[in-house]
Amino acid sequence: DLNYGTTTGRISFSYAKKMGGYRKSARYLVFGADAGVSQRKIDLTNARWPSQHDGNGGFDPTLDGGSTNVQDPDFLHGDLSAGLMFFNVMDEATNWYLGIALHHLNQPSVSFTGNQETLTGRLTAHAGGQFEINRDFSVLPGVIYMSQGQHKELNLGASARFNLGSRSDGQSWQLGGWYRIGNKVEGGIHSDAFILSTRFDYGNYGIGFSYDVTVSKLSQAGSANGAFEFSLNYLICGPEKRSVYCPRF
Repeated sequence: DLNYGTTTGRISFSYAKKMGGYRKSARYLVFGADAGVSQRKIDLTNARWPSQHDGNGGFDPTLDGGSTNVQDPDFLHGDLSAGLMFFNVMDEATNWYLGIALHHLNQPSVSFTGNQETLTGRLTAHAGGQFEINRDFSVLPGVIYMSQGQHKELNLGASARFNLGSRSDGQSWQLGGWYRIGNKVEGGIHSDAFILSTRFDYGNYGIGFSYDVTVSKLSQAGSANGAFEFSLNYLICGPEKRSVYCPRF
């Protein structure tokens, strides 16, 4: 057990500026930033080396072990990210957004050996919204793209929202699906997973469930064929008279 681990603490903030319109039909530009500190550590005290093999299927810790060029087994590094988003509130039931973010702007060194092995910057672009078909039914499409060095990933899909009461009480049920694709460094684009999701909202409260159905070769790594996720959320919109409207996504 080398006790390898990473511990991270972060703080995020955002500022929304109304570009035009009135409270429930307006355009907003939002700036966000994120800063944090991470600790990376490794303990080689219990490391086992090929030279310590006793020939009988075990290890003898009294034998000379290998050598490493680890110079700093416990270190801290900072991390900075920033993003920009535009969202357009057309009415209480229709809105759309478009955003972009840059992560690891400072590209910190994450090497235990002292070499300049930097954390590659990551680009995230996303878009989506809610579009009312009638008073009882809306469609919520979305897409998110991420790129970090040679690695790329695209998630796209949509949910159908069914209103279970009046707009004022916020009761609704969602059912949706997503498709995730990625790239192999040498093998090109490949399908990764299908994501099934459902969500129920009541007032400012929401509860959601989703399941990732892995379709790539990663499914061969274990008996399970995906991952189950559960979420709870609470929508904080602030005073009713404030100038920035709080849309539901």
